Amino acid sequence: MKQATLSVGLALLFVPMLAAVENAAVNRPRPNLAGAWTLNDAMSETAHEKMRELVTGRRSARGGFGGPPSGTGRGGRPGIEGWGGRRGGPREGQGEGGPQAGLDRGVDALAVSQTSDQLSITYSDDRLRILFTDGRKDERDGPLGKVITKARWTKQGALEVGSKSRQGKTTEIYRLDKESGRLLVDITVAGPMGEITFLRTYDRSKEAEEIPEGDG
Repeated sequence: MKQATLSVGLALLFVPMLAAVENAAVNRPRPNLAGAWTLNDAMSETAHEKMRELVTGRRSARGGFGGPPSGTGRGGRPGIEGWGGRRGGPREGQGEGGPQAGLDRGVDALAVSQTSDQLSITYSDDRLRILFTDGRKDERDGPLGKVITKARWTKQGALEVGSKSRQGKTTEIYRLDKESGRLLVDITVAGPMGEITFLRTYDRSKEAEEIPEGDG
């Protein structure tokens, strides 16, 4: 009887401790990504160049240029259909085009506002993207079909955004460089042609006022 009572007592003791750990994880400080950001071209990569490398590698593996590889545009040019749209047109997911819209379009400047459960990004071509950062599933209909997006803060203090559509999957990691204070965005896009990964690096804009964080 005493042993059973002791077990119950220890269990009750650990309950508040576990709750405290869970609350600490939920309330973990998050980096403030809010502000005006300008793309650092010298320290950034583009989706276009990565797709060209992917196509070139596939051609080399096939032993020559015997016709355009599967998933490329006419004449052997690297098509972008596998990543959510045709060259020059809207792509799924960001704004009217969906999460994969504007892989290299309108990303030379960002205006970011941040609250406790939401991140809003305005691109230089006036597209607005709203991300719910509490891990909820956000389903929207785009020109190319349904897009499902989930965003969450990681234990490392980065914002991970995953988007899925019938065109493929995109993963974005938003993080602040501790030394330089730059905003780094790691992007991985997987589609019918294969997978590409590229990095965008942003400097805080000195000419624009920083957008306030909001309610935190």
